[in-house]
Amino acid sequence: MYQPSHCTDLSLPGNSVSLADSGEMSLRCDTAQVLVGRASQLAMLRAAIARTASGRATTVLAHGEAGTGKSTLLDVVADECRRSGVAVLRGTASPLERNVPFSALLSCLRSSRRDVRTSPLLSGLLRGEGTGGTPARIQETAEALATELTRENGTTPTAMLLDDLHWSDPASLLVLNQLSRDRQRGPLLIVAAAYPLPSPLIATASQGCRVLNLGPLDGRSTAELVARAAGARPSRALLELVAAADGNPRYVLALVNALSHHGGLRITDGRAEPVSSPWRQGTVPSPCVAETILRELAVLPDAVRDILEAACVLGPRVSLEDLATVLDLPAAELGSLLDVAVADGVVRLDHGILSFRHDLLRRTLADTLPEAVRTALHLQAGRALARAGGTPELAAHCLVQVDTGLDNSLLDWLVEAAATLVARCPRIAAQLLARALSSLTPDDRRTGPLEAHLRGAAAFTTSRSAHRRVPAQIGRRLGGKPSAHMTGSVHENGAAVA
Repeated sequence: MYQPSHCTDLSLPGNSVSLADSGEMSLRCDTAQVLVGRASQLAMLRAAIARTASGRATTVLAHGEAGTGKSTLLDVVADECRRSGVAVLRGTASPLERNVPFSALLSCLRSSRRDVRTSPLLSGLLRGEGTGGTPARIQETAEALATELTRENGTTPTAMLLDDLHWSDPASLLVLNQLSRDRQRGPLLIVAAAYPLPSPLIATASQGCRVLNLGPLDGRSTAELVARAAGARPSRALLELVAAADGNPRYVLALVNALSHHGGLRITDGRAEPVSSPWRQGTVPSPCVAETILRELAVLPDAVRDILEAACVLGPRVSLEDLATVLDLPAAELGSLLDVAVADGVVRLDHGILSFRHDLLRRTLADTLPEAVRTALHLQAGRALARAGGTPELAAHCLVQVDTGLDNSLLDWLVEAAATLVARCPRIAAQLLARALSSLTPDDRRTGPLEAHLRGAAAFTTSRSAHRRVPAQIGRRLGGKPSAHMTGSVHENGAAVA
């Protein structure tokens, strides 16, 4: 069984605070913790190392979103290989070098302690020679490089470990694809980690390569990870808080760390439980968590970040059509920009609907935006959707977040959209209708229709807080108390949507 070579305090990216020095409970984050729930994946990798050590070729593609332990698994493979007498070439693809031919592969070769100067091709590539040219020339170089790597490998068992391969340049993928297809390449183990898997490697995977999936941890494994990190069995309340991480090991550890570091975790009778929880209000608990999550977004282009900032305030799921309307972008351009965020595993696209990989990520991004920016985005979105005939309930959701009056064009839109809003989201409709009516005079042509819709919204509403709020608004507007049937009616469809 793998034994980690060292054990360190959990240090989140950008966070220089040492928990061991802070006087708080000391959290430990070692490889064994991060790999909780990964027994089958570890077994597959150990078998692959054994095959390589015995002289056979193997390719493993590790697939999983950010934070699920791909890089840590590569650390394990590197340690296991060295103990098994397998030479290690370790590299990482970089988003800054996606257009530099062979850059991902050369990152491996630069880490090699073997002398590659005897190979004119390899030494030339390392000096930056022969990395350009026409597609045909690059294809020719890729084939020659694959042949050269096979020859250089000879009979020495070697592991080529590549991380973040979703950022790889196409030329490196050509070489890896060819190496993976070559069953006579000798004792060369290729382990490539990516999310998502690049298309050329998907084709390779279908021809006999082993695919190692790293999905979210199940409930039992999450509880075990929390217990190891906190040093005690977690209470139900603690597990409910950590459920916001959706089984992502990195986020689980970040959340527990944030609680512990800020005095929000205590151990009583061998059980770890939260003392207090700002998460209950849906806010980000600590700069520790925000930094952990936002560092994942730092590599994205500014234009993509702008799109994600707009998307995060619109809700957990938003259609690309509505998002394009809000941003005033052609759908094709929006899709092209979002491809980068999809490739990096930040968001998902499913039949024209965008959602963030984790709602915790969306909430973090939204909560770290300045309030003035959130307000401006909500107002921009509400006006754009109303003007263009976008999803009415999304427009209403955005407008109700902004404490400002509705101009004439929005009032006219509300008259047309009110019936739909009352049926689909009566609570939001009631708030927006009451605000609209507060700016209208009794003789305005829109007053009567909007008052009637506000009465309907009260009849559809089911929550107690809305019962208290909506009738009072109607009473103030109409100068009297609404009838009993208005405050007590329940509309099943409206309740479900709201």
